Amino acid sequence: MLAGLIFCIGAVKHGSMKEEEYKKKINELIDEFLLYINAVRGLSQNTVEGYKNDLDELKSFLSPEINIHHEITN
Repeated sequence: MLAGLIFCIGAVKHGSMKEEEYKKKINELIDEFLLYINAVRGLSQNTVEGYKNDLDELKSFLSPEINIHHEITN
């Protein structure tokens, strides 16, 4: 999942992925990860919710950086 996040951020910064595509892909990666830790790893719902909250915060933290860079380069 981390590799997917890094790829998406790089793709947006270099203009090969639009911001809307980035947001969709990030949400898909997070959903897949949460499904994995719940279904395959068998982690508790509280743990899954904790991961979801942390990943949502990470997504919010990364988005402004991408927006700023995108505005500067375009």
